Amino acid sequence: MEVRVSDCLKAIGHCVDFDERPTFQFDDPELAELSDVHVVGSVTGLTGDSVIATAKAECEISLACSRCNQSFRYPMEFEFEELFAKDPDDDLFAENPSFPILDGCRIFLDEAFRQNCLGQIPLRAICKPGCKVPDEFSPAKGDDRWAALKGLKQSEP
Repeated sequence: MEVRVSDCLKAIGHCVDFDERPTFQFDDPELAELSDVHVVGSVTGLTGDSVIATAKAECEISLACSRCNQSFRYPMEFEFEELFAKDPDDDLFAENPSFPILDGCRIFLDEAFRQNCLGQIPLRAICKPGCKVPDEFSPAKGDDRWAALKGLKQSEP
């Protein structure tokens, strides 16, 4: 997702809007089945050497349920804000790492989107409310090692 930012770099506060439906191909297994991506946002000039991109993203990924292990489509919606600079290693940006501005006038939002998308994936995704572990995988069924715990549960008021 490329955005030209030359006008933003010329005038502090100048804003360029974007509305994209890109198709991404990432190497991350978590994002292998990413679909229905929609990214809307703007890029605003901060200094003559930096811009800030603010975006809202929507997409769907395929996940395996943490309980039943069935594959399901998981809709995601998130916002992100990233700094882009001509010299990302400049001391000015030491506290807030930035992405590079390429050729002095272009930014690519792909990596910023990828990182923020990965950060939004739940650690334990559940396919639907009330999903239960299948009986054949439930440790309490037919496993004598859990018998003592069953007794504790039954004896409490």
